[in-house]
Amino acid sequence: MIKKIIQLTGLLICFLSFFSHAAAQKSAIIKGRITDQTTNEYLPYVNIVEMDANGRFVSGTTSDDNGNYILQVKDVNDSIQVSFIGYKKSVFTIGNRTTINVTLEQESKNIEEVRISASKISNDGYTNVRDRATAVSRLETIEMKSVMSTTVEDMLQGRMGNVDITFVSGDPGAGLNIRIRGTASLNANNNPLIVVNGIPYASDFENFDFAGADVQKFGNLIDVSPEDIESIEVLKDGASTAVWGSAASNGVIMIKTKRGVKSKPMFEYTFKNTLAKEPEPIPMLDNGEYARLIRDAVYNYNINSMNSSTNPANFNQINFEPTDQYNYYDFIQNTNWVKEITRVANTMQHDFSVRGGGDKSRYNLSVGYFDEEGTVIGNRLKKLNLRSSLDYDLSTKLQFRSDIMYTRYDEDATYDRDDWAEFFPNNKKIRAIAYRKMPNLTIYERDTNNIPTNQYFNGATLQGSSTDVYNPVAFANLGVNNKIKDNARALFSIKYNLLPVLIINATVTLDIFDSKQSKFLPAEAIGLYNSYLTNRAVNAFNKKSSVFSKTQIIYNPKLNDNHDLGFIGQFDTEETLERGLEVQTNFSSSRYMQQPVGEKSINSMNADFSKYRALGLFLSANYKYKDKYIFMVGAKGEGTSKFSAESRWGIFPTASVAWRISGEPFMQDVKFVNDLRLRSSWGRSGNQPDGKYLYFNK
Repeated sequence: MIKKIIQLTGLLICFLSFFSHAAAQKSAIIKGRITDQTTNEYLPYVNIVEMDANGRFVSGTTSDDNGNYILQVKDVNDSIQVSFIGYKKSVFTIGNRTTINVTLEQESKNIEEVRISASKISNDGYTNVRDRATAVSRLETIEMKSVMSTTVEDMLQGRMGNVDITFVSGDPGAGLNIRIRGTASLNANNNPLIVVNGIPYASDFENFDFAGADVQKFGNLIDVSPEDIESIEVLKDGASTAVWGSAASNGVIMIKTKRGVKSKPMFEYTFKNTLAKEPEPIPMLDNGEYARLIRDAVYNYNINSMNSSTNPANFNQINFEPTDQYNYYDFIQNTNWVKEITRVANTMQHDFSVRGGGDKSRYNLSVGYFDEEGTVIGNRLKKLNLRSSLDYDLSTKLQFRSDIMYTRYDEDATYDRDDWAEFFPNNKKIRAIAYRKMPNLTIYERDTNNIPTNQYFNGATLQGSSTDVYNPVAFANLGVNNKIKDNARALFSIKYNLLPVLIINATVTLDIFDSKQSKFLPAEAIGLYNSYLTNRAVNAFNKKSSVFSKTQIIYNPKLNDNHDLGFIGQFDTEETLERGLEVQTNFSSSRYMQQPVGEKSINSMNADFSKYRALGLFLSANYKYKDKYIFMVGAKGEGTSKFSAESRWGIFPTASVAWRISGEPFMQDVKFVNDLRLRSSWGRSGNQPDGKYLYFNK
């Protein structure tokens, strides 16, 4: 009863709030005529717009040939702005008036020369793109509108020089390799640093062995939909990556997301759907060809053993003997195991966004849903993205910015994915088994009338026990390997223009990563009821939180037109805390008891805890002479707790120069060249380990 009262009270409050808001917003129709204040002539085609309290345009119209206008306003408390080229702008309130005539005053200015210039700022927030003297590649997502890219790695693949992206498996979320200018180390970390909106993002690279070829488990590159990305930059050389210290020794991928703009609400919806089909596999033997091959193999090995009762060639599994009613129908089928575990996979993506704003505030809200099937049965990845950004001008000198991101992953995979090599090494992975398994075996057990039952066929064969060569269809359909991941980020930033030449930026970011993996292998999947793999259950939990702060001071003294000088100071800190727990059991009493709880045999129970801290100071100076000669020097001092006390601190200097050849007088007649530069850069970088506390002796 109390619950119903609370619900009714909430509905009543919403109802009254709606009507009070509707009552506060009184619409009206106003009309009038626009004339020239000096000549009293009627002014046609004048812009008349309604503006709300935030300075956002709500509605508008233009005057006709006789200067008359009619405008329906949504709120009489809003302001009306009247503007026309060559006249001063007029802004007034509506009040209770319905007829408003407006006179505009002419505006004249003596202008000797008009020069319009624009520059594109890179994703670091302060460097002019055309003035960079380092190795940086840039990709504008407006160029990718017609490309069917459902992930960021798809968007980057093959579109930037010296950036190689290879997928180590075709399964959804299985993993990929990213190499910027090749592999830097044979046994250390080789993955690039991911930076989203100026802050490093802890992509799930921690346990990935880039030096090896094993299929590991980090999913998509970052938790951002491609539709939310405005631009991507890749920093390749030591000079450009020095600001990020040792974490950027393998390059930096800087991603800038879309933000709000001053406009009416703009809605955008995008739907993408793709189909994936594996190429035709290598030709496989059918049942008869396989049986003849086994016979020939035994004959070639020992001709005298052909009549032996222990000769595999005499086994009923390949003899196709009708008198053996128990085995006959289970061993005379013609099964293509590779085709049985593959399918045509469907991938769909929905993205919806709305953005807009006024003079003081701009917003962007987006939601995305991604659903990808794997070409191997039992594999699927579903992802939900939510993102919001807000830019608010507290004053002409103080601006506030926030970014909120949330992503949920729901990933299903076959049981052999992410498992220990002692249980399922590469030769026991599901695809390897499908290529090796006898083609004359049935998928389901069959009765004496050759009718399949609902029980999967498992058991020892000529190839070995069911753990050595299991039924891949049963393994894929019955095995459970589900991972749920929740990733969230909250970013808050303040920009203060202390002086026209001095800017202070302060940013604080909180990242939270929470994951749970549940695995279960029922006895029916492998046909063994008294094995260490019988009804094996695994639960793994991982919680990770990171706090990153960055303070920037940018000083650009005003010199004459031939000299541009800039100084940048940046101080950043990072703290990461991680906890994990894993429990493994077997021999549960039922295939429906898939959690490692109750009266089960506990194989192992592991827990881990780690903490990591880092801080750094970056100083740099930039100088440009006559827009042709560019110089930059800087250094990053960094300390990280991943190293021992005597090796904890490092300094990473950087220097670069560039000559804009296209700005020289002898290039003025070369019209087909827009910008030609010759640059050289030098920088020093380190490489911090992935793990923590590695400096302790065992």
